[in-house]
Amino acid sequence: MGEFAGIGKALKRLRQRRGVSQQELAAASGLTAPMISNYELGKVVPQIPTLDAVLKALGADRFELINTLEEVNGRPRRHLALEAPPSPESEVLEILGLGDLDPQEQVQYLRLLTAICHLLGASGRSSR
Repeated sequence: MGEFAGIGKALKRLRQRRGVSQQELAAASGLTAPMISNYELGKVVPQIPTLDAVLKALGADRFELINTLEEVNGRPRRHLALEAPPSPESEVLEILGLGDLDPQEQVQYLRLLTAICHLLGASGRSSR
């Protein structure tokens, strides 16, 4: 199994951290409690769609699973996380030099910019 040795232990640790029983996890993920047990004992390695269903039921993602897998295998955690791409709104604020504003001020500026765009659009004006 190599890199995926201990995946069952990692799933068990995630489940236990959330205080969920095997039966509860099985019901939430559409599996059976014996299947959850088999995964946790390392008797069976879940396929990706099944793994995704289990992780979704746990409120976890693949990055958290990999971090937990590293932990149960005695390796240093990589602290992997999915970083969301910047939103178009945040890119506009960065271009205008307003990216350092607190979130409440950013919302106010975005509302103002939206209103200006609507006014320009409604009046038929263009920048050309």
